[in-house]
Amino acid sequence: MKNGPFISLNNILYKYQFGFRKNYSTTLSVIDVIDKIYEHLDKRETGLGIYLDLKKAFDTVSHDIVLYKLYNCGIRGTVYDWFKCYLSNRFQYTIVNDFVSATEEVT
Repeated sequence: MKNGPFISLNNILYKYQFGFRKNYSTTLSVIDVIDKIYEHLDKRETGLGIYLDLKKAFDTVSHDIVLYKLYNCGIRGTVYDWFKCYLSNRFQYTIVNDFVSATEEVT
């Protein structure tokens, strides 16, 4: 039996998820892209790349979608409830000097 975290053992992550994984890095990601470029150039094919870098990417994901995916990956019970609680009914505001912003829900 393999040893390792639940996500690795159950092959949950997309194969091109390079960040936040053991033995994967942005360098490996670049090497993979360069390899694909050479592969297509060797076949005399044309290539096009579109790259996006989303700052604070987690903040751009719907919490409902995160919870849906966790549930469908087998995260249930107390652990699922913890994530649901953490991602639900959250509010934030900012204080700078004596100014306090409006309170907004974090979605």
